[in-house]
Amino acid sequence: MSNELESKLIDLEMRLSFQEETIDQLNDAILHQNKAIEKLTKSLGLISQRIESMDTESPEVGNQRPPHY
Repeated sequence: MSNELESKLIDLEMRLSFQEETIDQLNDAILHQNKAIEKLTKSLGLISQRIESMDTESPEVGNQRPPHY
């Protein structure tokens, strides 16, 4: 194998290695973000349920006078 061909092969192997490492890092970042999104989605759902239950269970306070009057 000529030196030029061997040099090109080594360069390609280094690039492939770098790309595989980058893909692994990106995959880890996506998995982390997916877990965070799932956690936030669950939290938002719980907050929405609490707000809906507060709206249906609490009496109308807007037009009532405070008790000290």
